Amino acid sequence: NGGAQSDAWQGKGSQLNPETVIVERWWKVPLSKEGEAPRAKHRRFRVFRKLVDTKHLPKEEMEVILTQSVENIGSRGDVVSVTKSVGRNKLLANGLAVYASPENRQMFEEETTRWSNWCISTPLQLRVMAPPHTLKLPDEPITQRGEYWCEVTVNGMDTVRVPMSVVNFMKPKTKRYKHWLAQQEAQAGLKQ
Repeated sequence: NGGAQSDAWQGKGSQLNPETVIVERWWKVPLSKEGEAPRAKHRRFRVFRKLVDTKHLPKEEMEVILTQSVENIGSRGDVVSVTKSVGRNKLLANGLAVYASPENRQMFEEETTRWSNWCISTPLQLRVMAPPHTLKLPDEPITQRGEYWCEVTVNGMDTVRVPMSVVNFMKPKTKRYKHWLAQQEAQAGLKQ
């Protein structure tokens, strides 16, 4: 009988507060006669068995969309699943993420499609990763953004000359990000 009751509580564990403990009596209290006081005075009726302890249930996860790149979690625009404590205490509280609501998902998808034409280059499309020791930068110092050539050594034998673009990088905080977007659009208008 106790097993059937514990099975009934299994589905309700996720709906309970984290401090909730569900118990049942080890010894059932016998029914008293009508009009008499309950017969639960013996100490054996105060022995309980724990059915569910929600404190030790596995931690639930939540989905969030990152508004900035976070080390060991993901980059801006990624939809990630993290534990509720990390999501609430680290990401949402510090403005590093927003809830993965349909509106927020749509907003980040629109942003991704808008920037995909500008940001994706051939090495990113091919997912080519070049360790820093294989790159040889130009001899003249790079003091401004623009197009430059660098040499990449492949397998320690072949050296290939490839173009590289130097662009500004700013952490996308809302005010700075909107200002940066306006600057980029103005520069794109001047180039055309």
